[in-house]
Parts: sequence; structure tokens; C-alpha cells
Amino acid sequence: EQENRLQRLFIDRVQSEFSAVLGKLDPEWLYGLIAQYTVHKLFGPDRLLKKYLSRPEIKRRSPRERDFLQSQLFSPWRFSFMQVEKDLGSDFFEMRDVLTDEGFLLFSPAVDKYEAEQQVSFYFTLLFFNGQCRQTYGPILAFTGLQPFDLLFYAGQLQEKSAGLMDVEEMTQKDPLPFMMLALAGNFPLTYYKQDLAINHLTELEIDSLNLEAWRDDFKIEEKEGVYQLNLKRWRQHPHFAHIYFAPSDRKFTAFSATERGWDKLVAGIKRQGLDFPCRPDFKATMAGAAAVRRLLDQDPFLSPYAAIFEPEISPEKEQEIEALNHFFELLIPYLNAGEEYDLAELARKAGIDRENAALLAEQMEEKLKDT
Repeated sequence: EQENRLQRLFIDRVQSEFSAVLGKLDPEWLYGLIAQYTVHKLFGPDRLLKKYLSRPEIKRRSPRERDFLQSQLFSPWRFSFMQVEKDLGSDFFEMRDVLTDEGFLLFSPAVDKYEAEQQVSFYFTLLFFNGQCRQTYGPILAFTGLQPFDLLFYAGQLQEKSAGLMDVEEMTQKDPLPFMMLALAGNFPLTYYKQDLAINHLTELEIDSLNLEAWRDDFKIEEKEGVYQLNLKRWRQHPHFAHIYFAPSDRKFTAFSATERGWDKLVAGIKRQGLDFPCRPDFKATMAGAAAVRRLLDQDPFLSPYAAIFEPEISPEKEQEIEALNHFFELLIPYLNAGEEYDLAELARKAGIDRENAALLAEQMEEKLKDT
């Protein structure tokens, strides 16, 4: 009865909190996540197992099984975001928890398979101690694009305030469901522009006024509707997009860059004006991390409300064309990252673009990935 209640709780929460993406979850994965969630409630920090040990059906188990269940009270099962430190062979690995920095021995044929087939940045799964080493239970999420700092970004959006590593650890053990939903971000790729990894950086301050004339040496300044856009010279274009929005009426000063190098240059340009500006951004996320937050939480702190003021008007026809091209890239990139063959005509048909244009775009994207 308790197990059924926990399963129902999981399903109800997914349907209410993540209804927009529920249909994108593979049913087998969903069933696996339900079992994983239930077992964590029983054997994890909540230790609901204690309520079961005195039941007749448990007492009918063998002494070995009862001893194992009893031992789990002293070694709670826990979720872990973990990275491979060393492959020891025979499905054994030295692992490191990216949140707690704890090192441990893991036995996992599934991790061995992932390591052989693709480049994984880190994993997420439920762990238990078998008396000699850690083992996994249930689905293992293998992230190819997300980075550990993306977890801070995701957790910060969940709790609507900045999060540290131990905040994420506490949130994960207390309520793993939002982090289990990151299964939908497992195949999101890293995005590179030559040597630059695309990482969104953003910091917002409250400032009353600026001597904008003094900023013109480093920034190209434009004003519309009482809002100023300050584009950092030589770093304002693709792929860096280093810029600032300053709205005196709202006292908002928002700095953004899409690369690490662009951010460093932007911070240096701001500090040259004597502004006390932090080097570390409020928010930092890869394109994969930002996409995960948009998809799962329907939030995008990197999208400034002032951006639309400075965007040129786009006709509905052009906007539809851009959406089709973006859709084509969304369909194509997973195949390219996995090195798998794809049906170009079918992808073009799904995206709503002609095959000739699709072939040209695919060729350009393949060349770009070769350069990274």
C-alpha cells in the first residue's frame, strides 16, 4: 500500500509539474524512474523501510535477506551526480561525486557500456552499498553536454535563489524528482564555436546612473525607449555577444556574454569605468543547461526583457523560416554528435524546409563540428 502511494505521488507530481514534457519521456524510462524514486523513499534518508521491518511478509524472508534490509538503515541509499576518475577494468571504476567531492569504488556494467560508446561529462543515478563497493539501482542518466555548474544554474531556478554545491546535494536527496527529469537533457550536446565553448554568463545590478560618455571608448552605445544597449567593441558579435542593458528608470544594469572569453573582456571593460562589478556571474550555463531550464521549467533568465526593443522587426514569413531552420538543426545535431547516419530527406520534411537547403545546412554543420 505504501509503495503504491509513493508511485502514485511520483506520477501525480510529474503530471502536474512537468506535464509539458511528460510525453517526451520514454515509457520504459518513466517506469524505471518511478521504481527508483520509490526505492529511494524506502532506503534513502527518509528511511521509510523502518515501517516495514516488523511486517509479517518481511519476517518470512530468509535471515540473509532480513540482515540485508536491516543493514540498509545504517547505509542509506543516495542519489549521486558522479564522474569517472579511473577505469579499473571488469566493470569497476573509481568515481567522484561532483557535489560532495567524495571518492568511491563503483561496480557498474552500465557505466562501462556508456564509457565505451560515448563521451560522458557526468552521470546521475541512485547508489547503494553492497558491503564492498557502491552499485547503481534503476536508470543511469548519462549527460553528454551538461556540466556540473549547470546543476547550480538549474537548482537556482528551482529555488529562485543562487545555489551552491551543498545546496544542490541537499535538494537532490530531499526531492530527487526535478533532477530525475534531467533525463530529457541527457543528449543535449555541448556547443563550440572554434575554440570557444558557448557558456551563457549573466549578472544584474541595481545602478542609479552612468556617465555613458566615458564608456564610448570600449562600447558602442545605442538608446531606444529610455533603455541603453552597450555592446563591447570587438566582442559584441558572434559567438561572444558581450553586451550590457542599462535601464535608468528601473535602475537595472544587466551584463551578458555567451562565452568565457567574452565575459572576461566584458568584466574588464566594466571595471575600467570604476564600477564595483563581480567577476563571477549571477548565472552561468552551457547551451545545454539553458535549454534544460527552458524545457523543464519554462524559464529563461538569459532572455532580457529589453532585448526586443533593439531587435529589428521580422516579418511573420521570415520568423517562420527561422523556426524551420532551428527545428532542422535540433533534429540533425543529435545524429552528428553520435556519428550516426540520418535520412536527410526525412529530416528536411519534418522541419519543413526543402532538401537542397537542408543538404547545404547539413554540410556546413558537419564542417563546423570538424573544426571543434
